[in-house]
Amino acid sequence: MSEIEGTIHVTRLSKEGEREPWAYDVAFAPNTGGGGALPVRQVHGDGELRKLLRDGVGVLPEYLDKTVKDARAGQPSLPRVRLTPEQKRVLRL
Repeated sequence: MSEIEGTIHVTRLSKEGEREPWAYDVAFAPNTGGGGALPVRQVHGDGELRKLLRDGVGVLPEYLDKTVKDARAGQPSLPRVRLTPEQKRVLRL
């Protein structure tokens, strides 16, 4: 099974000052293939975002805190992420 390389985009949906847990959209944009709409998965709260990035995407522990912190601040991207087609399906991305 081959891997697909692309970028994970995390967009904070909740506005600054709103009650937590905040909502985030997470999308995977492959580097190859046609354009078009990307499947987006919505998660609620830093814990759910952390779990998706750690367990589903495979973000290493040493980068996880910074990634979640960046997500709270705006719209971080994680370039050069590799997912198998099965991971992509399971993650609904």
